[in-house]
Amino acid sequence: MKIMITRHGQPVLGDLAPGLDHQYPPGDPSLTALGREQASCLGKRLRLENFRGPIFSSPYRRTLETAEVIATETGSDIFPEKAIQEFVPEGGRQFASLGGSDMAKLYPHVIADETFPHPWLFTGPEGEPEVLARVRPFINELLGTEVEEVLLVGHGASVYASIGALVPDAFQESQSQTAKHNWNCALSTIICRKNVPAKLVQTFDISHMPGDIVTSNLTFLKDVGS
Repeated sequence: MKIMITRHGQPVLGDLAPGLDHQYPPGDPSLTALGREQASCLGKRLRLENFRGPIFSSPYRRTLETAEVIATETGSDIFPEKAIQEFVPEGGRQFASLGGSDMAKLYPHVIADETFPHPWLFTGPEGEPEVLARVRPFINELLGTEVEEVLLVGHGASVYASIGALVPDAFQESQSQTAKHNWNCALSTIICRKNVPAKLVQTFDISHMPGDIVTSNLTFLKDVGS
């Protein structure tokens, strides 16, 4: 099985209140035009690579919209998955989360209805070990299927945790100061075979995007260097 993992495109952030970290946006914003362009670049890459597998997406708008833009290119079905949703900072976060039927109305490639568990928001607080603990059962269930290739669309913490659930040593490495940055719509790929350790073949690859549109939310690659 080939498991590809990406972070959502750049979200709409507007004027953040003082003290808020743009890496953990408040509420449930959609994508900026730049974020949609990032997702489109990834979708075109996956189409050229003949990806036709399912997409599992966090139920947030920015992840579902990213998945929808990609699915428009690949023809994939999108399945909301609450296990790979946003890392919740201390104190939690409340907003009007989407129900399954709402997701399907907004994003045509989404397969969900009123039976999708709702409300689905994890209120935390959660640290990295807790995120890893809730992501791991989903990853294990996925590995038990006959699907040949999948794409996971998550957030900063759930991307790290998904990689860590498959390749534990890579989880620690990805947290180090020398690790490549987890940019919006960067692509990581892991090959999983029975009775063989999973192999991380690329981490946070951005070769499908022009350098001037690579971001980590409000941070631009062109402003900080590679």
